[in-house]
Amino acid sequence: MLTPSGNDQTGRWACLGECWWGAPSQATLKRPLEYLYGNILGASSSRMKTLKHFFKDILSVQDASWRDIVNVLDILNYSGCEV
Repeated sequence: MLTPSGNDQTGRWACLGECWWGAPSQATLKRPLEYLYGNILGASSSRMKTLKHFFKDILSVQDASWRDIVNVLDILNYSGCEV
């Protein structure tokens, strides 16, 4: 699917497994969809509720768990990035 790329007008293709719905805005290993779409639509938009239902309930995109975040930190630490 085509996902937003933050503040600019471009997008990026991503598989569902490369995305989280609820995730920190700084997530780089997977696309933080709630944050990215929120930048475009606004956090209080009713369209965000519709998107949440679509991604989480229909497409089964998961939120990032604390285990996911720890795994990302481990990967970054292993790759030499100071965390």
